[in-house]
Amino acid sequence: MWQLILFFIVCFFLIIQQNYTVKFKLSSGVIFLFSVFLIIIAILRPSTLRDYNNYRDFFNYSRDERFEITAHLFRFVSPSFIIFLFLYAFIAITIKLYAIKENSSFHLLSIITYISTSYVLHDFIQIRVSCAIAIFLYSIKFLNNKKYIKYCLCIFIAFLFHKSALVFLIVPIFNTKKFRSAFWIFLILISYILYFLNFSILNFLTLFIPRSSYIIVTIKNHMDVSANVFNINQLIRIVVFIYFLFNLKQYDSKKYILLKVYAISIISLPFFGNISVLAYRLSEMLGTVIILLLPDIITVSKNKKVGYLLFLLFVGMLFFLNNIYNNFGF
Repeated sequence: MWQLILFFIVCFFLIIQQNYTVKFKLSSGVIFLFSVFLIIIAILRPSTLRDYNNYRDFFNYSRDERFEITAHLFRFVSPSFIIFLFLYAFIAITIKLYAIKENSSFHLLSIITYISTSYVLHDFIQIRVSCAIAIFLYSIKFLNNKKYIKYCLCIFIAFLFHKSALVFLIVPIFNTKKFRSAFWIFLILISYILYFLNFSILNFLTLFIPRSSYIIVTIKNHMDVSANVFNINQLIRIVVFIYFLFNLKQYDSKKYILLKVYAISIISLPFFGNISVLAYRLSEMLGTVIILLLPDIITVSKNKKVGYLLFLLFVGMLFFLNNIYNNFGF
């Protein structure tokens, strides 16, 4: 954990050192160094972390049918477990940083947001999901250019890393130039109302899918615990979203898709709240667009210094919650 804290401190002082007019764009060489640093930390993760033993058992015995074809391929070509972990870390982290270079106006701030929000959870623990998310973040450039075939091809590749990547196929539906604030506020409110009315997605799905199907049985097995729909991470995300809504006129319309995906991530937690595994997974996966979105809080703020301070405030809270408060077994 000390490596992450040190890295965050270094990045913080880099921000302080910069002039407020600088866009924080980094060269390919600097981004490569960041990538190497993060990959090394990821593959040297503690063995006490969740899922570590599951991946090690899979590498040694290959008996878990849940693993996708890419996991079997990596197992086949890896002479050791460290190389197996390296392949996942290399693909996920390199593509994420390249996605930041392609889709963010503030490279350094997006990297800090990445470390503060999802680096430990995904690149230390949910490494298959991490690769799928990385490919999705990269594919946003195709959404911005209306290249839907290339986008769907990327999502298919992401699916080969983790089946839950199919959720990203809903994103193009919302890729329009308009952003209706009232519509998204309404959907968020409705999702919470449905949660308090004990709406069950299971009862809805059984209208179309047989109760004996694999999907229904899997959902039933994960309905023992409800999600905490008012956790601190969720509340912070709602505050960030509302801030963007109040300053929407200052936001680049080409980036509306990021804000929409972010809204869907907020909605998915209460909407699937009675199936905690599904709720958290969808919310976390879609919510990773915050890596590209949060630095734009500077862009939409009329007073740029206030924008920088808000960014530091939000990213500091997220870093504490995701890397210190939730220690994930460190």
